[in-house]
Amino acid sequence: NSDSLYCLSHSGGLEWSFATGGDVQSSPTVVDLNNDGILEIVFGSGDSYLYCLRLYGVVNSGDAPWYKYRGSVFQTGRMDSDSDLLDAYSEDYYGTLVNDPDTDNDGLEDGEEVLIYRTDWLIGDTDHDNLTDGSEINNYGTSPFLNDTDSDGLTDYYEIIHEGTDPLNPDTDGDGFSDGLEKIFRTDPLDPDDHPPLPETNVSGNPIIISIVLLLSGLSFLAFVLRKRRK
Repeated sequence: NSDSLYCLSHSGGLEWSFATGGDVQSSPTVVDLNNDGILEIVFGSGDSYLYCLRLYGVVNSGDAPWYKYRGSVFQTGRMDSDSDLLDAYSEDYYGTLVNDPDTDNDGLEDGEEVLIYRTDWLIGDTDHDNLTDGSEINNYGTSPFLNDTDSDGLTDYYEIIHEGTDPLNPDTDGDGFSDGLEKIFRTDPLDPDDHPPLPETNVSGNPIIISIVLLLSGLSFLAFVLRKRRK
C-alpha cells in the first residue's frame, strides 16, 4: 500500500507522483470534466478525500479511448468494458459476460454478485424460489439464499405473489399462529380474528403452547399405534 498516486511512462519510468494523507487503493478515473480537451485525473484516498488532478503545460491530451471504463478491484490491468467492476480477465475466470454487466439478468451487476452479495452470478434465482436475486435484495428485502426467509412454511414467492402476507414476518396478522399453519387450517393469515380453533385445555391459553401440546399429543398417539402394530 502507498499514500501516493504514481504516473509511469510507457517504458515504466516514473513521470510524477502525488502524495495524499491515506492509502490509495482505488483505480483512478481519467476524464475531461470541463470539456477543455485536457483530461483530469480523479481518484479516492484512505484519508476520505476525493482528489482531482489537473495537468499543467498540456495543450491537448489526445485520444484516450480507455478513459470511459471503470477500473477493477482485482488490479489486473485489464479493461472493464461493461462497467460492472469486473475486468475482462476476471470475467473470464468467473464465467460472466465481458460486454454484459448483468450476465444472469437478475437485476444485480456481476460485480455486485461476486464482490458484495455472493449470490450466484450465473443463475438469476440463487435460492430457486421464483424471485430473482435482484428483486429479493432491492424490492422485497428477503434473503436470496433462503426460499422461506421467515421460516413460516410458505415460500417468499408464495407470500408475495399469492397470499399478500409478510415474507419477513412468520405471523403476519399477529394472532399467534404462523402463516403456514393458518394455510394448513384454511384460516386467513391476514385476519387476527380468523385463526385455527383453540381446544379446551388447562395449559396456558397461549396458542403457541397449545399448538406444541397438540403436536406432542399427536406424536405420542402415533408412537402408541406403531408400538401396538409391532406387537
